[in-house]
Amino acid sequence: MKRSARMILGLALAGLIGYGGLLTWRAHRNLVTLHVRNAPIEKVMSSLRWQTWEKFVWNKEVKGLITVDVDRVPLESVLGIISEQLQARWTAVYPIYLRKQSLDTLNQALRGEISYSESHFTNLQARPFGMRGGFAPGAEPPNGIVSLQLSNQDLTISAIALQRFAQAQVPLENGWNPKINLALNHEEFDSAIGKVARQAKRSWTKLYALEPNRGFGPERGAPGAERGPRTADANPGAQERNRERAQQLLETLSPEERQKAEARMAEREAMQSLTPEQRQQVMEARMTSPEAQARMQDRMAAGIKNTTPEQRRDRYERMYQMRKARAKS
Repeated sequence: MKRSARMILGLALAGLIGYGGLLTWRAHRNLVTLHVRNAPIEKVMSSLRWQTWEKFVWNKEVKGLITVDVDRVPLESVLGIISEQLQARWTAVYPIYLRKQSLDTLNQALRGEISYSESHFTNLQARPFGMRGGFAPGAEPPNGIVSLQLSNQDLTISAIALQRFAQAQVPLENGWNPKINLALNHEEFDSAIGKVARQAKRSWTKLYALEPNRGFGPERGAPGAERGPRTADANPGAQERNRERAQQLLETLSPEERQKAEARMAEREAMQSLTPEQRQQVMEARMTSPEAQARMQDRMAAGIKNTTPEQRRDRYERMYQMRKARAKS
């Protein structure tokens, strides 16, 4: 009996160790298995936290029920499904900071409890369009592999340059902008952030944030807010400063990457010179390309699988109301 009991106990321990190893492997790979229907965001985020060991923050305006049916799917894909259902957008946030109290203010701002101007990370939204990697028209999607030459560059410029390699923001605690000298060659994004933070003699962390779809930050495009003049129009010197910053960012790239970035910036300037009708024609041509059609079909299939009929009905109703509002404006 004692021998049988020991065998059973040994098998049970082996099973637990194996299961623990599986969970560790999944967390390391950020793979998610989730089957929920009309679940509140708190429950879904708790499950994501348990499976991936990542940190999650969501704005108080991000609300609704979530339906997800996935097996061993990358976390980023699951966040995309959730964001679409909640009319939100997700991003990975890598704050570089000295004091934990400052990090607490960032979390408060991400939750919408205070404004970003009240936090210790007022540069959160600094991200020139022409350097956004996969977010610029015609650009390749960012793959999280960093190749940068940071030669006596400000920490601010270094952080913005890093952002083009991932769907991420790298906010800096106010009041510290040392020079960075680093050569990063095919470095994983988390590792690159760590090296930059160490040279700046600062700590860093990573979290995933969900914000309302209107933009990153509660002050931006808030319902009922009056749309003020663009920064470049309100401040004649802002445009020149943006050009100088763009040039600094170009200097951090390899010749090949710099050529690609300059081509994207030129494309954007060319788009701005077109009439609204011409821009509409260009966008329609992009949307009807075989690649765009394939992506749309994949999204539609995922949307049907990971939503309820009620959620799809509500989404179509919201889209209809948005089109009506745009038609009247």
